[in-house]
Amino acid sequence: MKNTILLFLMVFITNLTHAQWESFQNLDFSQKAIDSLTGKSHWQSKDFVKIEKNAKLKNCNDQSFVKISGPYSEQKPGYVFQQHPIGVNDFVKLRVSAKLKGEDIKDGKGQIYCYTKNGEQWLQYANLMEGAVEGTSDWKKVSVDIWVSPKAKTLRIGATLSGSGNLLIDDFKIEPVEIEECEMDPSYLAFMEECMDTIMTHSLYKDDIDRDQLMKHWKRLSSCAESIENVQNEMGNILRLIDNHSFYMPLKKVEDWQSPTPSDKKSMTTFSKGHHIDENYAYIWMPFFSSGDNGAGVRFADQMQYLIDSLDNKNIKGWVLDLRDNQGGNCWPMLAGIGPILGEGTCGYFQYGNEFASWAYEKGASVSSGGRVTEITKEYIPFIKNPKVAVLTGPQTASSGEVVTGAFKNRPGARSFGQHTGGYSTGNQNFGLSDGSMIFLASSVYTDRDKNAYLHGIPPDVEIADDKETEKDETLEAAVKWLKSQEK
Repeated sequence: MKNTILLFLMVFITNLTHAQWESFQNLDFSQKAIDSLTGKSHWQSKDFVKIEKNAKLKNCNDQSFVKISGPYSEQKPGYVFQQHPIGVNDFVKLRVSAKLKGEDIKDGKGQIYCYTKNGEQWLQYANLMEGAVEGTSDWKKVSVDIWVSPKAKTLRIGATLSGSGNLLIDDFKIEPVEIEECEMDPSYLAFMEECMDTIMTHSLYKDDIDRDQLMKHWKRLSSCAESIENVQNEMGNILRLIDNHSFYMPLKKVEDWQSPTPSDKKSMTTFSKGHHIDENYAYIWMPFFSSGDNGAGVRFADQMQYLIDSLDNKNIKGWVLDLRDNQGGNCWPMLAGIGPILGEGTCGYFQYGNEFASWAYEKGASVSSGGRVTEITKEYIPFIKNPKVAVLTGPQTASSGEVVTGAFKNRPGARSFGQHTGGYSTGNQNFGLSDGSMIFLASSVYTDRDKNAYLHGIPPDVEIADDKETEKDETLEAAVKWLKSQEK
């Protein structure tokens, strides 16, 4: 029988200070605030969210709730929230609950959510996987659990509505969850040690890692695990203590990642799009590409070169490459696809300490340290070699999107516009584990063709802050203006 020790509220209090706990106020919405968008003190929202500040219920004396009225989309829901600083010494599990009531909610749902961040780095996120409010319903209590990491600096709690109808919200609570500590299965410990060996050998940050402390955190997260999957599911929390880019991929996802026909439809490829800006300039939007299957990579690269071919002609003097939605994945099909515009030769490096591994485009293929990786079926040769290129970047430009950004950095005839990239500019190398799963570890730093390193993302050559209140795309306009200024 497992030796179980219950750690009660006292443990929680040692990890989360009372002052932090009191930062979350007016959880029952009883305190009004005339100058607040929500009508309730301490609660925030955005000006596009429609909130009925004096909402009332028939035959009810208690009107201390918030009412969000739709319609909203899943991509841009209506929401209310509180956010405050937080700090813990060890992982703490919290349960966030609230009461929700639906009024004719259609094509969407009402739910609660919470997340923690370290600056701009996302750490943990939790929402209702099931039990969200739909249609018309009576008040019901819902809850989500979230682990608060020692790396967390802020905690946000809130509620969202997507679709049409109304969502009523009341009585938020934040409570600690009792943690059980059990004797761990030896096979689970063996898996954890294998992962730690891999991390300590290959991580870019291995010299700064306290192995014993990481194992302590992982054991706490996996306490009383009923299966190896429970242990593996906490691997992400552990890797986020090291850096913001490394991640764990379980066996099933590895099989999907390597498969030409992934079972997850969300993994299906989105292809590049483009159009003529005018008779002299063309625009290409390059999305992320996440598959590890070579055939899928070739199709992605082929389609991009077909697109370039369809847009190119003797009148085209320059190109806009939009990477603002490129969140990364597999860089090699991206480099192969954009090759005709990028031009041939080495365009960047992965830096491993004092060693450099190059990346390049050569004769229809992306190349890694001399080895051809993704090869185009039929290479396109542009009318103008090494044309003028304006690259658009932003905070969503990440990982392999930053590889492509770096490939154009300091390239003659290229200039970047927009905002600083996402800061995932480390090379993730995949390492197989004995059960077939993989750890993708940040093992190197991106550099440009001149070997300038970018550990925390890549700044644009010209910073542009788009005005979200207008329909104009100031970044694109600045890029086109620059291209036209380069005409001879």
